[in-house]
Amino acid sequence: MSCQAYSTARTSNGRPPVLGSSGESGRAAGSDEALRVVPHTELSLEQMMEFLADDELLEVTPKHLRMRKRYLDHATRMKVLKVGKNV
Repeated sequence: MSCQAYSTARTSNGRPPVLGSSGESGRAAGSDEALRVVPHTELSLEQMMEFLADDELLEVTPKHLRMRKRYLDHATRMKVLKVGKNV
């Protein structure tokens, strides 16, 4: 049996070459093009009130209308959903 010597070839940074490296990144060049962002739509007070779910509130300020969850904490929200009543 003969013992085969390893190659002593080095790359420009002084390290041995990596076998099987294709030199390509793992992400495709055009994969981000499929993402389409829908523009923000302004809703009136009446439209927002119709759009609200049972677990949401409408915050009204002089400049803004904001929809938010009644319970901001996810764990509390899931607990209330499971019990089926307000805490």
